[in-house]
Parts: sequence; structure tokens; C-alpha cells
Amino acid sequence: GRYTLSKPWAAGDFWFATDGTIAVRVALIKKEQVIPKTGKYPKMDSIFAGFPESTAGNTANGWPLPDGDPTIWPVCNGCNGIASHVCECGHTHMCQQCGGVGRRPITVAVGNVSIAHWLWRLARNCGQAVWLPKDDVSIWFRAASGLQGCIMGIVKA
Repeated sequence: GRYTLSKPWAAGDFWFATDGTIAVRVALIKKEQVIPKTGKYPKMDSIFAGFPESTAGNTANGWPLPDGDPTIWPVCNGCNGIASHVCECGHTHMCQQCGGVGRRPITVAVGNVSIAHWLWRLARNCGQAVWLPKDDVSIWFRAASGLQGCIMGIVKA
């Protein structure tokens, strides 16, 4: 069956949450606060295996989060900004390249990993964070609040 991703869950010493693109964990304060699991949840051990356990705010070997906010998105090459296309049968379909927006999503480079613009904006809301390399396609981050996470990057073909 499918995993239950609609609500956070506790496992071991952490609360976890994920949507499949970003995974986060925060330490449990009191074990008594754990809500019983009522679904099938992914194992997060491999995602956070090797997570640097240094103090939040230690920027050694970390990357800064890029500043600025690219608000002008380039026009989609697939639909030329129309957000849809007409197939050979004459039916109108949503553009699959841009998801019907008419603009190409922007990626933001964090270190050597490219992440989706919306994830970068979400991560900025975590406050001061340290960004750390995990592998070629994902990055770890640690916020001063104690929140830890992993963001899957965009693999460029």
C-alpha cells in the first residue's frame, strides 16, 4: 500500500514529515506526546544516515543559502507561455512541461545541487539555516530551531 504522508509521525527520538521531495525531522521533547501511528510510514533512517550532528549555526563545510528572489520566470518552451497545447485530434491539453502555468520553473543552485525555486522559498522561511552537501542530488539543512531536513535536488539530464 501507499505511505501515509498527510501528517507527521514519531519514530525513535524524532518527529518526521515528508512530501517525497523534502523530508524534515525535529527532536521529540517528551516521549509522552507521541501520537500513535495509524498508517504506513516510510523509514527515514537512510535519508538521515550520516547527518552531521554538530551544533546548529556551525557553518563549517556549509553553503550559504542564495539571496534574492527571482520573480520573473522565463516563458515555457513547450507552450510558448499559453499554458496549453492543441493535440493532433484538436483537443486542448494542459502543457506537461510547465504544469499549465505558461512559465518555466526556476531552479536555484545551493552549492552544487539545483533545487526547485518553491523549495528554496520554503527553506528561507526556516530562518537561519546551514546547508550541507549530502550527495550529488540532495542537500541537508539544519535550522537554528533544531529542525533538520533533506531536500531532493533536480537531476539535470
